[in-house]
Amino acid sequence: MNRLVLPEEGQIVRVRRRNFVVEEVLKISLPTPGRTLHRVTLEPIDEGTYGEKLDVVWEREAAPVVLEADTLPYPDQFDPPARFEAFLRAVEWAGTSVVEGPSLHAPFRGAVKLESYQLEPVVRALEMPRVTLLIADDVGLGKTVEAGLVLQEMISRRRARQILILCPASLQKQWQDEMAEKFGLHFEIVDRKYLLNLRREHGIDVNPWASYPRLIASIDYIKRDIPLRQFEECVRAIGPSRGIRMWDVLIIDEAHNVAPSGRRKYVEDSDRTRMVRRVAPYFEHRLFLTATPHNGFTESFAALLELLDPLRFARTIPPSPEQVRAVMVRRLKSDINAALGEQRFPERRVVPLEVVMGTKERELHDLLDRYTRSRLKGAGHKEEFAARFALTLLKKRLLSSPLAFARSIEVHSRIVGQATTDQASDDFRMMKRLVDRLQEDIDDDRDKEENETAVQEQAPRLFRPLTEEERRLLERMRELALDSPYTPDGKAKKLLAWIEDNLCPHGRWNNRRLIIFTEFKDTLEYLQLLLSGDRYKDRVLVLYGGMADDKREAVKQAFQQHPDENPVRILVATDAASEGLNLQNHCNCLIHYEIPWNPIRMEQRNGRVDRHGQRAREVFIHHFSWVDHADSQFLEVVVEKVQQIRADLGSVGDVIARQVEETLLGISRAPAKDLIGRRPEDHAHSRTVETELAAEIITRERIREIHDRVVSSRERLRVNPESLRSVLDQALLLSGARPLVPVEKGLFAGRAWRLVELPAAWRELSNSLEDNNGRRRLLVFDHETAELDDQGRTTVVHLEHPLMRRALMTLRGQLWNVTASMDPTTGPRLHRVSCKVVSSDALDTPVLVAFARLVISGANARRLHDVILPVGGGMTWTGELERFPDDRISSILRLPSLDAAPPDALRERISRLFPSHVPVLQRWFRELREAEHRRLVVELRNRDKEEAKLVRRLINERIREVRARLRQLGRRLDKLGTGTDDGFVQLKLFDVGDFDRQEKAQLEEDLQWLEARLERLLAGRDSEPAAVEARYRVRSSRVIPVALLYVLPEKEVRQT
Repeated sequence: MNRLVLPEEGQIVRVRRRNFVVEEVLKISLPTPGRTLHRVTLEPIDEGTYGEKLDVVWEREAAPVVLEADTLPYPDQFDPPARFEAFLRAVEWAGTSVVEGPSLHAPFRGAVKLESYQLEPVVRALEMPRVTLLIADDVGLGKTVEAGLVLQEMISRRRARQILILCPASLQKQWQDEMAEKFGLHFEIVDRKYLLNLRREHGIDVNPWASYPRLIASIDYIKRDIPLRQFEECVRAIGPSRGIRMWDVLIIDEAHNVAPSGRRKYVEDSDRTRMVRRVAPYFEHRLFLTATPHNGFTESFAALLELLDPLRFARTIPPSPEQVRAVMVRRLKSDINAALGEQRFPERRVVPLEVVMGTKERELHDLLDRYTRSRLKGAGHKEEFAARFALTLLKKRLLSSPLAFARSIEVHSRIVGQATTDQASDDFRMMKRLVDRLQEDIDDDRDKEENETAVQEQAPRLFRPLTEEERRLLERMRELALDSPYTPDGKAKKLLAWIEDNLCPHGRWNNRRLIIFTEFKDTLEYLQLLLSGDRYKDRVLVLYGGMADDKREAVKQAFQQHPDENPVRILVATDAASEGLNLQNHCNCLIHYEIPWNPIRMEQRNGRVDRHGQRAREVFIHHFSWVDHADSQFLEVVVEKVQQIRADLGSVGDVIARQVEETLLGISRAPAKDLIGRRPEDHAHSRTVETELAAEIITRERIREIHDRVVSSRERLRVNPESLRSVLDQALLLSGARPLVPVEKGLFAGRAWRLVELPAAWRELSNSLEDNNGRRRLLVFDHETAELDDQGRTTVVHLEHPLMRRALMTLRGQLWNVTASMDPTTGPRLHRVSCKVVSSDALDTPVLVAFARLVISGANARRLHDVILPVGGGMTWTGELERFPDDRISSILRLPSLDAAPPDALRERISRLFPSHVPVLQRWFRELREAEHRRLVVELRNRDKEEAKLVRRLINERIREVRARLRQLGRRLDKLGTGTDDGFVQLKLFDVGDFDRQEKAQLEEDLQWLEARLERLLAGRDSEPAAVEARYRVRSSRVIPVALLYVLPEKEVRQT
């Protein structure tokens, strides 16, 4: 019985009568000793199946075959130099090494015009044995792109495959699109719809978390009981087959949402926090993204950092500034401009639009203020809690639009009559649950409004019965609100006038565009009606949460098209729909139809146009300001204050939101200038944030250093527009199609190429090459040319573009002699042998260079070192070979080629000598493998010792900190008159004073967590460093012959 040969990554295998490329090989742990199985992930190379994946258990397959390539190619025919070079590049670009040094791969694996500062997270990630990064850049600096670059670098180095992105629900599609369009990475979105489809196809027991290696889910979806339980069942089913962790990379976007909320003396874990505590330990690497990492509470910040990197941080323990700098990348737009010495980002101009309040509007505001004060006066704890939410909603909707307020006051009026003095505890618990649900991330405006309605309906159940005066105030408000709620008010008239002056002067639309943001779907409906009629036909689009994906995508694409290509000029959008969208292509004007009470929301809106990629020199941010109205003047000061403290919005945003609520509900009437930033606690917040967010300042020198690193990487990898185009051309020829045709006229003359013929076996790529109108895009190979395109006519071809991936697969397949292009009926054959003629002055003897692929593997068949290396020497015509030093071979390979080809007689002479060369070349390969094996073992041993030493040091630091914190809490609790046998606490025995019950429970949970954390740290003091060392332990090495190159002096060619 033949021994089953286990494949390696990159090899071609034949399984189930089809050919596949091996993408990954994983050892499966079994309870039975002595039995080993392997899960092999395969990508088919058959016609029409590109991009599919198949996971098989290798030992359970019927007669799987590894298509070996252990023999040297026979030099009976030579390849043209361009084809030979393209083949070598294709094999070389698939290589990777954990000891590669400073080279970067990510810049060449995405359709992104990179700024050097965006590669800082990549550089930092490569320095980490386990990647834990908090990317806390300013809004609009490109955190999603930075995360994508880190992913691509890790994927190219075989450090990442299983990836999970958690984000707000409204950002899921944005993440999916960005990863596909910019990096060629397909992700599946796990939600209810995805689960239903999986069950229809695979049965009711299918686990969505095991369905695909790259997944996206909303934070609030996975925190639910069933999805979270399914995730944990999935990772438990996988078992410890992947080494240190089950999954590779966890990305959490808007990570401040998973931090515990700050409250008085202690922070309280949310359901989101608890979810991440359960999920994060299964991941080897973690990236957290947020523009607002600190909410002003040290305990909350420390807890967020512990979720990111439990070896460096522990909850309840103030984070070390040194360790914060080790994991955090934080740059503001002002930092980048200062480092570059130029205005790289546009100047923001905040311009209020003054409105004179009408009689009806003024009366409504006055009535609501009086009603609010009366309702809150003398309210007990439960009633105040309910009333503040209900009345806040009424106030926000009155400040938004007549229609939004009319619909809310009608619900409030109907329900408030049911108020009773019997305030049941069940009603209060229900109210808290509804409020918690309202504060969740909701990407559907219809669901959001249903939740708001539910709060409005539940709140009055906790109210005292209305007084006669309150009943009169309420009835008058209802009467005024329901009287012509669609009629334009002063704010609407001001908006129409602004549009006429700025977008449609003298009745003619110009090329300017505008985004109008609103919090409420009702207001969007109001604006949609306002902006109707013949003048606005085809000029206005709307975007709201809950739109079908195809409609949402169509709106986004239309607004991003050049104004000459699409007539749309105005986009009306809700917050739920637009979060995370990039809308800056042809728009630099934004209007807040109402001012968000939380400035973080305002800044997120502004970031849709004030961001990287904005082409205008200025962006204009507008909001409405009522003349002689106290509420409006207060909000005006809020806007001004936000502009002053944009760098600290994460720390003061919630503070300002609470102050705005208290002021606009009449709880506090202090002047705005005294409320915001003047109170002692505000100064404490600022000082805390300034200290704990202190990061390294980006400098011009650092940016230049990263830029130089990209340049050197490009030179070493030889990735440039010419090499990319040549590889694609040769793959097309091998597949029986014509090469690319350059554009000869117009803007892209000589800078873009047309794909005139797509090989039959590549036809599934057609969609990735077409625009929204089904037209095939032009191909460009550099980002500078792509920048000229503002109408979506081009696509940037990079190493991960679907077209280039197929081309590389076609060329690499030649190594195994199995691709369709080997059929002489489809195109020319690649022989993996070529000849290079050089000047006789530079070289006086023939040289034979053999290219070998050296693969060195570690645990679980993980590739540690996969590179192409040349070995060669001088050749005599009597059959002798004398090996040259490696540096001399490198010099010979760099010699310029002459336009000459060896005659047939010389090729025949080389062919006759080759049998005598084979044993010599095999010996050279063996010597090469042994030398590289020894070198790598030493280098990796030094590396794993250093990384294990770092892990051991971090664990010991945390052990000391946790023990000290437990002693500190013990002393504190002793002072409170509590004591236990073990020196810690039974919280049920002591009066926590100013802690409420939730904070008491959180304190108990924190203490329990610290004790459990100490146990885990002690248990991991030896196992974690050992696991790091095992990761770099060399298990096997192998040499695969790739190609032969004969370098001949010109005199040898002429003499023949």
